[in-house]
Amino acid sequence: MANDSGDYLLSCDWGTSSFRLRLFSRSRDAVLAEVTASEGIASVYNQWKKDPDCPRLPFFRNILKKYLNELSERVVVSKKGISLAGIPLVISGMASSSLGIEELPYATLPFSLEGNGAVTRKFEASADFPHEILLISGLRSEQDVMRGEETQLLGLAAQGMLPADNAICLFPGTHSKHVRVRDGILVKFETYMTGEFFQLLTRQSILSESVEAPEPLIESQGSEISGKTAEAFRQGLNYSADTHLLHSLFSVRTGYLFGKQDKASNFYFLSGLLIGAELNNLKADKTTPVLLCGGSKMSPFYKLALHQPRMPEKIVIVPPEAADLSALHGQLVIAT
Repeated sequence: MANDSGDYLLSCDWGTSSFRLRLFSRSRDAVLAEVTASEGIASVYNQWKKDPDCPRLPFFRNILKKYLNELSERVVVSKKGISLAGIPLVISGMASSSLGIEELPYATLPFSLEGNGAVTRKFEASADFPHEILLISGLRSEQDVMRGEETQLLGLAAQGMLPADNAICLFPGTHSKHVRVRDGILVKFETYMTGEFFQLLTRQSILSESVEAPEPLIESQGSEISGKTAEAFRQGLNYSADTHLLHSLFSVRTGYLFGKQDKASNFYFLSGLLIGAELNNLKADKTTPVLLCGGSKMSPFYKLALHQPRMPEKIVIVPPEAADLSALHGQLVIAT
């Protein structure tokens, strides 16, 4: 099989609970094959802790080899005739954390969207692992950290997705990020524990008896939310706008006790309360464009919330295909 290693890149986005490996062609600007798995950094780290005699780097390389072999098989099946040997591997996400391949220091603010301030670590190829690894670290401020979203932001900028020189970029997730960009520089970011707080409340608090996750979780499987889901979610958004969160949360319980909401509707009402509380800070600045960086199952809810009254005037929704490739393009920016 032929291999022009200068044309190809192996892109790995390795999160806490997820793994994604892709073979990318620069000349074709296309992903040729990919492998996804739920074997995130946290589970691999726990496996390694049970095998203390194995050095850390070889252990993680063995996990990578497993998925590289699977990716190679998919390339063969697709009849692309490409050998993966010698193709460099770029890894972003949690692989540079204390749970990962090697803990790297964070890059600091201000952070250029040209990527030249990124902190990286290179591991040379070896006989049993014929891939140079470029490990990308995360970003910190005085009181906040993130790993992965800054690489996605670089990729969105490289794809021409930023709406203006001054923008707020939202990355929904378990720990949502609000990232402020000015004149091509990332100058500030904030983390909101919205998703994790939702999980705690629905599983471990007194509210757990008043909510129930419906099946499917979203009535519409497309990009829009409708029906009872949208109605309950909007009620939560509206209530969060004028009521302190610590008080409004108890209305989830009383709403069910008084027969105002069933458990499934309450599930989305609570989501509206929390996402509304997260986004309330955006109402103070009506003129700065807000970019919603999708890819999360919660993106449709954020989209609906951002189009409610009193939100900023310009909302830009990143197309799913651009969001899907954002981490990969950010890796290209750093690796080039």
